[in-house]
Amino acid sequence: MGADGKKSLIRTEAGLPAREHKFDEAALVCDLELGRSIGGTSIEFHYPHGPFTLVPAGGTKANLVWIDEESVLRQTQAGGPEALLAAFRTRSQNLFGSIKLVSPSFIFPLSVLSVPEAGRDGTVLVGESAHAFPPIGAQGLNLGLRDVADLVAVLAETDRTSPDWAASASKAYAERRAGDLARTGTMVDTLFRSLLGEMLPSQALRAGGLWALKLMPSLRRQAFSIGMGQRSA
Repeated sequence: MGADGKKSLIRTEAGLPAREHKFDEAALVCDLELGRSIGGTSIEFHYPHGPFTLVPAGGTKANLVWIDEESVLRQTQAGGPEALLAAFRTRSQNLFGSIKLVSPSFIFPLSVLSVPEAGRDGTVLVGESAHAFPPIGAQGLNLGLRDVADLVAVLAETDRTSPDWAASASKAYAERRAGDLARTGTMVDTLFRSLLGEMLPSQALRAGGLWALKLMPSLRRQAFSIGMGQRSA
């Protein structure tokens, strides 16, 4: 089982191909102490090269995910804590009072990775060995958990007294995961690319879609179901 990340050695050794698209954008992450709490709600500010997102972390603490051009993030980070805090205040529109850094900041280049098949010839891939996305839509962890759940289900159904049980199980696992990987990968990739769109039509479509989700509970429930990977009966 390959669970060794985006640069999986097990995937390479097994000869399972992967497709990767690298973006010019990167994500800067760190922990902050805000002047006032954001409660239990994540807050996103959308800019041409990606969102500036604050995720509640209890009390007045928040986790920051700032997506922008990698060169911009590294230049800001190189300016030291004061340059970072000034940028944070500007991008959060000075809505949260004082902002303090309570952890080091880290920058991660962004890419999308996918595999045509998540298992073959006795090898299976789970987590970022099989799929990796930008931190949009909160799907990476969810998808990894579903990988493990499906692998457990396949192994429970497999006759491991058979000499070729591993090959059969890996094939069954790949078939079981194919639809979810394709559906979630397309959703996250489309959403991320829409967040990077500077053109007015792209921004209008994104805004209209979010407004529809707000106004239509049935559509919102369906979107959440897709995000959680719930299968149709």
